[in-house]
Amino acid sequence: MNEYVSEWIKKADTDLDVATFLFKNGMNLEIVAFHCQQAAEKYLKAFLVSRNIKIAKTHDLDALLLICASEDKAFNEFDRITLSAMTDFAVEYRYPVFHSNPLTEEVENYLKTTEYLGNKVKEIL
Repeated sequence: MNEYVSEWIKKADTDLDVATFLFKNGMNLEIVAFHCQQAAEKYLKAFLVSRNIKIAKTHDLDALLLICASEDKAFNEFDRITLSAMTDFAVEYRYPVFHSNPLTEEVENYLKTTEYLGNKVKEIL
């Protein structure tokens, strides 16, 4: 793995670590979901960078996943519904008009999905 790809992974790992810490300490679930989204986005983009694919300026996890899946079939196994649900937390949650109030179970699923995605991307790389 080259240094640039490694930096993407480190940033993603940090977001996942922050999400896990905040969740375990009972913090606001929207901020936990935000960090899960950020980590998942960075893991997907790390894979794309590793394949020298121009990174789209998007936070849409489903769109990024489809691009990754066109390069490696291993990405077909990911839970697109959960990743799509996490996309809204990239930007919208930071504004007062966004009222998601995710359930604890949903955020637990976001954490598990993001962790699995990170491990799989690292395995592929």
